[in-house]
Amino acid sequence: LKAAAEIGIDAKHVKLSKETTEMEVIEALESLNQDRSVHGIILQLPLDSNCPINEDLCTNTIATSKDVDGLTELNQGRLSSGDSSKCIIPCTPKGCLQLIQSTGVTLAGRKAVVVGRSKIVGIPMRD
Repeated sequence: LKAAAEIGIDAKHVKLSKETTEMEVIEALESLNQDRSVHGIILQLPLDSNCPINEDLCTNTIATSKDVDGLTELNQGRLSSGDSSKCIIPCTPKGCLQLIQSTGVTLAGRKAVVVGRSKIVGIPMRD
């Protein structure tokens, strides 16, 4: 939160208890979706709860326009179909690509190895 404040971002940390239910997570996300002062939402996975929670359901509760990690099914589908103009690209692979592009190296025709298949880094880098 301190780093966000240093660059002018008003970030909030919503901490839920280990006894939080799936419905409580969904209600918290829906509240953030409706809050006009909130422009982006990150759902920290895996969820740390003693209750069974469907993480995909919770992730897909996030408004697509506020899905900072690009993990909703709609954002993932757009990204994997090559429609990157209408989706949010997860920040880590986007940053990696921008770093590579800043070197001036041409990527066309090159081969790359992507290690891992996480939804946040591996799959978006592959696509």
